Amino acid sequence: MQKHQRKMLYLEWYDPTSDDAWKEIDKLENDCPHTIKSIGWLIKESKEAIRIALSVDDSDESLCASSMIIPKSLISLRKELKIKGTR
Repeated sequence: MQKHQRKMLYLEWYDPTSDDAWKEIDKLENDCPHTIKSIGWLIKESKEAIRIALSVDDSDESLCASSMIIPKSLISLRKELKIKGTR
């Protein structure tokens, strides 16, 4: 049974990309940023960003793995997920 009280989030966010090769400006594609979909446990939230993790240790709430920080300005959709059988 889960002991931690962390929220599970579904986020859609824009992933900035870059290209370090020299190219003629006229030949650059008009690409848009890629939309990324992520699911993770909310670890920390500030005014500017959200940190989520793919895994949390249920026996030691101070441990998590595979975390990422996403600037809030890049998030286009945020939903809290409810998981059956958890508190």
